[in-house]
Amino acid sequence: MSEEEAKQIALTRAEEIDKSLSRTYIVHEVSKGSESSKPVWMINLINVDKTSVSSSLWFYIDAKTGKILMVNGY
Repeated sequence: MSEEEAKQIALTRAEEIDKSLSRTYIVHEVSKGSESSKPVWMINLINVDKTSVSSSLWFYIDAKTGKILMVNGY
């Protein structure tokens, strides 16, 4: 899975999570690493509207399957 595909998965899921709040997210940081011996994309999205405390989401996406392994927000 490419970096661009991982970014799109994260952006799509962020829109689903915050659909009712109408936030707009952009990609802030991308890195590749491993989680439990699996290659993962780590994608950080930030809320460009800055309307709440929860303005950042971290996605851990399996680099082979595209499955979202974890989402953290703050």
